[in-house]
Amino acid sequence: MFIFCVIIKLMTNSIKRGSDIMICPNCGGENTEGSIFCVKCGINLKETTTQDEIKTTEPNQKKEQLNNQSTNQQKFEEVKKTAVHYFKYAKDVLLNPYKTFKEKETELTETKNALIFSGILAVVMMLITLLTAMITSIFVKELSAKTLKLHTVVKFSNLGDLNYLVLIGRNLLIYAGIIAAIAGVYYIVSLIFKKESKFTKLLSISATSIIPFIALGMILSPILSLIWTPLSIIAKVGGLVYSILVFMSLIKEELSFETKDLEIKFHLICLTILGTIGYYLYIKLFMAVVNSGLNDLLNIFK
Repeated sequence: MFIFCVIIKLMTNSIKRGSDIMICPNCGGENTEGSIFCVKCGINLKETTTQDEIKTTEPNQKKEQLNNQSTNQQKFEEVKKTAVHYFKYAKDVLLNPYKTFKEKETELTETKNALIFSGILAVVMMLITLLTAMITSIFVKELSAKTLKLHTVVKFSNLGDLNYLVLIGRNLLIYAGIIAAIAGVYYIVSLIFKKESKFTKLLSISATSIIPFIALGMILSPILSLIWTPLSIIAKVGGLVYSILVFMSLIKEELSFETKDLEIKFHLICLTILGTIGYYLYIKLFMAVVNSGLNDLLNIFK
């Protein structure tokens, strides 16, 4: 029994002593825990430990940076792929709106895709408005004191006078609100008429329908105005009519009614609500533009 106790004690001391030993990374010599210099080769143990930690940390940091770069690259590729996908969809909608929507109907009905698609269109419309405002501010018409005629003057300094917060933030909210409002009004009224419908599908229909107006009314129309003003008006009106026709066709497919009279009443209520909201917003925006124009006109004679 005495011999057994001695053996246990020796083993305990050996384990304890082993835990208090530092191994020199240079020569492999044993040193007491906390030693500054190696008793065998004299190397500074603390500096060596720090350098080892740095050597261990640097590869980890590089590896983490590479992982972050790879993750960012993957995200960029995903965004690029999504943008290209919806751009192709928009192009196909211009040519064959009904067929294209029915082919992508299941995909666009998903909440995530409907929100992303609507958001992309809102951003596109905001960027077009921003670019138009910047171009308009650069090319200014001024009244010549000699000829009493208006002539165009290029002023890049006017870019600094633009309210970018309004042009970006407010317009983004307005365009996103228009897409959501159309879907929201039709969804709420459809519930009143006891018709089953999904808001996300109505949202995708609303977003899809606005594509012709973006292409013809917001992009093509300003370009044609440089050639001949009536062409610009035709493009804008054509884009609006095209969008309405696409919307009505897709809505008719989504919401079916027992009688034509009931269908007419349904659209009457929805369009009246949307028209009232649109008219109110138009008056607000129109008055803001008029006030801005009057200020510019007064500045000419200052």
